Amino acid sequence: MISEHAALLGAPTAVQAICRTPGIGEHVPHRPDWECAAPGCGEPWPCPVARATIGAAAPDRVNLSITMATILTAAVADLGESVDPGELFYRMLRWTR
Repeated sequence: MISEHAALLGAPTAVQAICRTPGIGEHVPHRPDWECAAPGCGEPWPCPVARATIGAAAPDRVNLSITMATILTAAVADLGESVDPGELFYRMLRWTR
């Protein structure tokens, strides 16, 4: 989990908290590129497995949305202009509703 992923060291608290979601395993973000760190996954994070796991563990969608919005700001800081803002919004936040 989180202790196994050096890319998460120094990550914002919201990123660390979401990576402690039970059952998420290695489907955590690899920073600074924000790809899934699970071997063989290769999806942008949150990958489908991470979304399903995080969503199932978060009965309060409002708090989930706030947490993911906080994570979105960390991703923007890491990715800068290298990613389309609309795609990043969809990827990080839209799926939470």
